[in-house]
Amino acid sequence: MRDLFNLAILSDSRDWEGNRTQMAKTFTPKGKTSYANAYTFDHNEVQVTDINELHDLLVLLESNHSVCVVRAKPNAVGVHQRTLENMTETSRLWVCLDFDTVPLPDHLNSDKTNGGVLSEYLIQNHLNNQFHNASYHWQFSSSHGMDNFEMIKMHLWFFVSEPMGWRDWDRYFDYHGDTVDRSVFRTVQVHYTANPTFIDVVDPVPVRSGLVHKKPLAMIHKLEQPLYVEQAPETKTTMTLEEAEKLISITTDPKVKMMAKSYIQDLKLEASKKALERVNLLNDIINRNIGKLHHVDIQKLMAALIAGRYDDSEIMLCCSKCLSQNSGSDLTKLMADIKKAGAKCGYTTLRKFAGR
Repeated sequence: MRDLFNLAILSDSRDWEGNRTQMAKTFTPKGKTSYANAYTFDHNEVQVTDINELHDLLVLLESNHSVCVVRAKPNAVGVHQRTLENMTETSRLWVCLDFDTVPLPDHLNSDKTNGGVLSEYLIQNHLNNQFHNASYHWQFSSSHGMDNFEMIKMHLWFFVSEPMGWRDWDRYFDYHGDTVDRSVFRTVQVHYTANPTFIDVVDPVPVRSGLVHKKPLAMIHKLEQPLYVEQAPETKTTMTLEEAEKLISITTDPKVKMMAKSYIQDLKLEASKKALERVNLLNDIINRNIGKLHHVDIQKLMAALIAGRYDDSEIMLCCSKCLSQNSGSDLTKLMADIKKAGAKCGYTTLRKFAGR
């Protein structure tokens, strides 16, 4: 239970001179120095029980340029690498939402450095209403304002009503919006908390973080069923048509049912596009090679078509049209021999025959 409230704070291990890697961006007249590539870490887990404690901790971390936060629970002892082998996927009752692709609207230009105003704009316009009445900590990203304020770049931290892991958040935003950077939900993804350093450059943002008081929690509702087959932590495989249809038949959540129906429509549209592409590819091969191919090339073409799972009738039609009159190849026998030996050519070969 305690893990639900914990933040894992990683501190870059010291090098042989006793220095730590700077986990913050630096801006100078010559440009920007990005986050250093920290390799090994010490760690410490800190428990926060509400948004006020979370805010206090994050404000403290802003001035520490050698630390960062991850969602995972470290399971290694002492100095370790930030890998899935050394950290365990863990559900938490807090979440950081990262925005960096939302354009600053013209009507907020006068508030371009006002974190309270911009964070509310993001919440009310780019988050589900489950977040609208919840307290939160906001912090400008290091690069906010460095692009002449073209984009709003902020981190919003919430306490939520249900413990959520990376899979939960990923499928939550499958349905509830696409402007949040989902990479931050990954098990070992770094949450940068330190403010940037400015050397001979003016910080365009006078106040970089704050706390907005509303209700204690964002009342999040997990999706009843995933839209993806869950496999390894850093991979995602889409459902089959049959799995999506089964989901519609068993779910009682109308939102999930509606989403699954839309997903099925997308699958069918994608299937029709692929079918049309296969037909077009076959026509391009015929048009480019009609009556030109001798035995060796016909053998390669037929093997590629078999590997590409074209129907026997399509293969015979294509090869018969492309076969040179002087070839003398027996296409029926050739197909049987290739199937017996195993076709090893593929789509790249077909594209070459099509001149693509």
